[in-house]
This record gives sequence, structure tokens and C-alpha cells, in this order.
Amino acid sequence: MDKTSKIFSILRIAFWVGIVILLILKFLLTSNLHGNFEFLRTHKFMTSDSYDWIANGVDLFKSPEITFRNPGLAIIIKILFMLNKLSFLPLLNQVVFGGIMFVIFKILSKLVKHEVTPYIAVSLIFANYSLQNFSYYLLADYYAIFLILVSVLFLFKDKINLSLLFLGFSLIFQNFAYFLIPVWFGFIYIKEQKVSELKDLFNIYRIFVYMKSNFLKLTTRLLILLNFNLFWFAYKYYKFGNPLYTKILQIGFLSPNFNSILFYFVNLYTLYGILFFILIWFLIIKFKDYKRNIKMLFLSVCFLITLIFWVIFYNWNDRRFLLYLLTFFYPIIGYIFL
Repeated sequence: MDKTSKIFSILRIAFWVGIVILLILKFLLTSNLHGNFEFLRTHKFMTSDSYDWIANGVDLFKSPEITFRNPGLAIIIKILFMLNKLSFLPLLNQVVFGGIMFVIFKILSKLVKHEVTPYIAVSLIFANYSLQNFSYYLLADYYAIFLILVSVLFLFKDKINLSLLFLGFSLIFQNFAYFLIPVWFGFIYIKEQKVSELKDLFNIYRIFVYMKSNFLKLTTRLLILLNFNLFWFAYKYYKFGNPLYTKILQIGFLSPNFNSILFYFVNLYTLYGILFFILIWFLIIKFKDYKRNIKMLFLSVCFLITLIFWVIFYNWNDRRFLLYLLTFFYPIIGYIFL
């Protein structure tokens, strides 16, 4: 290894060490390490959903009165609460936030040739005040986003079962990945059938033959995808006679409308800046240039589904929902602009 290579290697290590140190410092400066109840009394980054997550965790498997949110974060909270270490949850949040940046870095490393591009993308995420601020709150969204990103990375590495496994893990924390499952299987179908034209992707007869000849493999993949969720469904069916039981009104918010466009227009700008609108323009203008790039096509479709779902189909205004866009936004930005 020559001198220049050694310098760059040291700089790479210093980059990630610096991020880790700053995330730890952020945790220490904004949190306290007191017992459970003192932490809950003094932690400033709480929402009504945060308190409900806490209630779900503390009384999980004990009380039928909880709202029965997805069990992932609730189980983590329950374990930390039993250990009287709930104050470490914000630290785990920072670990997940750091993991999000690292996985986006790895995804971009597979998409672009310029070595500096992933570092620029990670720096943009780290410098984004809103993205940093959301990592303080006791919510499940960043956990789900991190697991979706890990799933994308394994998908790009052609490790299909691992990809589906982690996509399923994300469902333990939040439900949004259910709406992305068709895109995952579409990507797998294109790769395995070597589909070269978009029109062939919608060839019903070819899809039917593929499903018939791969029935056992597809069933196995579906079971891998649902993983721990099957146990959760079975538990709720045993307890309530309904595998989908929850007191959280979510399905009721699935109501196509255009009432939220102005709200999300403003918040998309404040969260992602002018880059968001430039990205939309490039996706339209440059579509022909990358439509044969299956990875970019996959990211673009997922990005558009995520955007349309939260802005048009989910009738509840919450800036937090736009976090799910970062899963695809920064890899696309890095590919197109950097």
C-alpha cells in the first residue's frame, strides 16, 4: 500500500469514527441515565405515540388494554424497562440512525464508481438537522427504515432470502413495508427471468408460468418474509380471535385524497431541500437513461410508491412519514448528481 492509499484509508476510518463519536456525544448531551421513571419524566423528545409505545412495551403480554402496536419496539422497551435501563433507548436510536447512514453508504458503493459519492451522501444526511432531530424521539419509524435499507442492500447483493427476511423484520416495527412487497418480488422476477423490456414485466401468461413452476420456492420466500410476524398474528388470533387486531386506527386512514398536498409540499422542502424537487425533475427527464438499470428502476419505483402513498393515500398529515423517503432518496441522489 503506497503513502496516498494509507492516507485515504486513515481518512475513511476517521470519517466513521467521527460520526460514531458525535452520535454518542449527542446522546450524552440530550439524555440522562437515571432509572425508568426519572427518564420518562425528564426526556424531552416524547409524543403521544411515544407514550403509547412505552405503554405497549411495559404491559406487553400482560394487559389486553394496550393498543397492540407492532411488537418490535415494544419488546425492546419491555426488556429495557425490566432491566431499569429504559434511558438507554435514545442511545439505541443513535445506533440505528448511524446504521441507516452506513447502509446507505454501502448501497451507494454498489451503485456508483466514484468513491467519494457515498461519503458526500452520508454527510448530507448527518448534516440534516431534521433527520438528526427525529432520532431523539421514542418512535419505531427509524427502526423500520433501517431494516428496509438492509433488505435493499441484500437484494442488490442477490441474497434474496436475507433480503426478504429483513423486509419482514421491518414489519415487526411498522407496517409500511407491506406496500413495497410487490416491488421486491418484481425485482426478483426480473432478475430470475432476465426480463429486458418493461412490457415483458406485465406479461400475465409469463408471470403465471413463473409462479406455477416456482410455487414451492415462492411459498418458502413468503414464509421467510412473514417470519416473526406469523407468531404475532397467531398470538393475537389466540387472544382476540383476530390475527390483525389492533386499537390503532390505520386502515381507516387509507382514503385517497388531495387535501395533504400543500402540507407535504412545504415539509418535503424543509426536510430534503431543493434537492427533492430537482430529483423529481431528473426522474422524469432522465428516465430513458436509467430505465434499463434495474437497481435504479427499483429505487425509483419504491420512491414514487412511498411518496404517493403518504401524500395521497394515507389521510393523516405527519412530517414523520416523509422519513421513509430517505430510504430511496439519498441512493437516487447519489447516483444521479454525485
